[in-house]
Amino acid sequence: MRGDSAKPDPAVLTHLHRETGGTDQDINVAQVEAIREAIRDGRLDIRTDRIADSLIASVQGLLGR
Repeated sequence: MRGDSAKPDPAVLTHLHRETGGTDQDINVAQVEAIREAIRDGRLDIRTDRIADSLIASVQGLLGR
């Protein structure tokens, strides 16, 4: 493993720091900031049961069950 593996790729940084101008953006910067703020303030409600159920359903769909 390379020692610099923790450093983000410059292309990724460029993509993440683009200003949101159109609706075709891969990342909603305002929503990401709102989530970061909720995490900082301890207001983020993570429903692990819903995440697990969705993941199970997705895998079952991939397996054809």
